This record gives sequence, structure tokens and C-alpha cells, in this order.
Amino acid sequence: MWLLLLACVQLVRAVQYRVTFKRVSAFAKPGTAVRGEVDDAACPYRFDLYAGGRSRKAGERERSSVYVSTDTAVDATFTLRLLGAPTAGKTPVVEADGGCRFTKQNRESKGVPFVTPELLPRFVDEDGAVCCEAEIVEWPATSA
Repeated sequence: MWLLLLACVQLVRAVQYRVTFKRVSAFAKPGTAVRGEVDDAACPYRFDLYAGGRSRKAGERERSSVYVSTDTAVDATFTLRLLGAPTAGKTPVVEADGGCRFTKQNRESKGVPFVTPELLPRFVDEDGAVCCEAEIVEWPATSA
């Protein structure tokens, strides 16, 4: 039994990335994405920030969202943290969780809604950038 547990633990992989979204406008139309720049060139994930939400049909136009996608077949859960611009010695932070089963047939990105577009300016620094920390836990993709 311990051998099986050890084998399962070794298959799980946790990674962390720092993503920067540049030239972010809190007044962006729904469906307008800003591609994130990741601090690790070997990162298999893409991060897109929809400052005005992704689409009206999805019902997310009231939330600024980060969408995660990859071409790798993997089951993944992620915790994303938007780090705000420091004000009066405090840095606002908002955190959200998500997860997805990425397969060759399903490369659909998974969105994580954060804050209303009205609050997004608290997370945009003086250079127009938004910083996000991503913690991703991966498991080998299952066929079930």
C-alpha cells in the first residue's frame, strides 16, 4: 500500500509562475484579452487577462478574469493571485482557485473570475501592468 501511495505522490507535480500582463486597461471591452508574460520560458501554460470579462454570453462581463490554457494533456488545479499596486504600505491581494482537464480533444481554456472591472485599477501599477502569481498542481491526464 505504501508503494502505491509513494507512486501516486511522485506523479503529482507542483509548479509556480509569476505572470505579468502589460498595457492593461480597466476600461477594456468584454472579450479583449491581454496575453501574460511568464517568468519561465519553459512554461507550458498561457495566461490571458480579460479586464472587461470574456463574453456577455458567458455571464462573466461583470468580472475581470484570467484564463489558463495549455497544449499539454494534463489534469491541473490552480490558485491564481492578483497582486495590487502598493498603497499606504499595503498590497491588495485577491486569490481564486480553478482547475481543468486538458486533453488533445479539449484544449478549452479555463477561466478564473476575480474582481469587478471597477476594482481592477487597484491592481494596475503605474506602468499599466498587472502582476499575477500562479501555483499549479498537475496530475497525468486520465482517460476517464
